Amino acid sequence: MPASTQAHVATAGKGSPHPERDAERARLRRELHDGLGPILTAVAMRAATAGRLLDGGSAEAAGAMLDLIQSDVQGAVAELRALLDGLRPPCLEAHGLAAALYELAAPGDPGPVVEVRVGEPLGNLPPAIETAAYRIACEAVHNARRHAEATRVRVTLVREGDWRLVLTVADDGHGRVPGGSAGLGLATMRQRAEEVGGELTLDAVPGHGVTVRADLPLYPRMVR
Repeated sequence: MPASTQAHVATAGKGSPHPERDAERARLRRELHDGLGPILTAVAMRAATAGRLLDGGSAEAAGAMLDLIQSDVQGAVAELRALLDGLRPPCLEAHGLAAALYELAAPGDPGPVVEVRVGEPLGNLPPAIETAAYRIACEAVHNARRHAEATRVRVTLVREGDWRLVLTVADDGHGRVPGGSAGLGLATMRQRAEEVGGELTLDAVPGHGVTVRADLPLYPRMVR
């Protein structure tokens, strides 16, 4: 047996000596990637847009973009504090899932238009389900803005009875997924869905866009 294969088998058989620490590190990586990552990317994109507006003599529009940047930075600070405290996203604590999703459609953002539709009332949702749905939506919208060359992104959230929450994020971009099914944070989104007993699927049609769908059970005992 080749040495490299032996090493792999030995590692797999032994397992991690610190599973709790590894799980916490994985959680922190996901929170940084899904929380601060999109916010800081938005700051960079908006700063570039503000610069172009200033160069074009549109000082008022540039000022509005700077206001959005200030809001983003405040959100990043809140995200960092929440991460340090081990809390879920501050916007969920303050306003709930529906309002947090509507914030993804903030006017004036560069890139595609984002439409959010929430089939209310959602009722009381488990905090873990709210967090998973919100993080998946943020990552999917972030991917569409950066990579899809889309003009429109539709975010839809509906509650199906008492057993499932369904989130879909669909764009009208080129329909290609760089890196395949493991790219664009898809592994992280899929892991978030699976951690709460749910499932995440992706449908990419060249020339017609990408649709991400997360089926999240409201109660673990009702997972099918």
